Amino acid sequence: MSLNKNRPLLLFLFCIICSCSGWEFTLKDALPNPLKEKTEIFQNKNNSFVYQYIKQELGSSKNNNYKLVISFKKNTSNLVTQKDQTASKIEISYLINYLVQDKKKACDVYNKEFKASSYYNSKSSGYSFGTDLSKKNTEESVIKKNIDMFFQDLSNNYGDLACLNEN
Repeated sequence: MSLNKNRPLLLFLFCIICSCSGWEFTLKDALPNPLKEKTEIFQNKNNSFVYQYIKQELGSSKNNNYKLVISFKKNTSNLVTQKDQTASKIEISYLINYLVQDKKKACDVYNKEFKASSYYNSKSSGYSFGTDLSKKNTEESVIKKNIDMFFQDLSNNYGDLACLNEN
């Protein structure tokens, strides 16, 4: 008789154990970053957010084996235009080229370009602080996404950073 009373509890425990058996931790060990604490950063245009975010990811070091040269283009385009010719949805995209040079070997070890974009909605009646804040947040989000794509590609494909122009 007691087995019948415990059957729902045993069934429940069995279901929990079976359903949790395939769990994987999403925060596995971080991918290796061959540039971490070994890189000097240069950029062609002054964008402090790009520099700060990359510096945060790379850290600082006195021994700079690599040089990261960043060049970027920002493109803003109107996605939706109202009858009175005001834009209500605006797309911001960043095309960023990452060139990594090995200072000791005097060669390029990585050269790729990534594009990331997003949009924000604007208010057309008068000045809107919300639109300015939305634009700034969208720009920062696009830059972060682009830089994260760079570090992901670098970690996945370029662990050894061999010279590109060697035969």
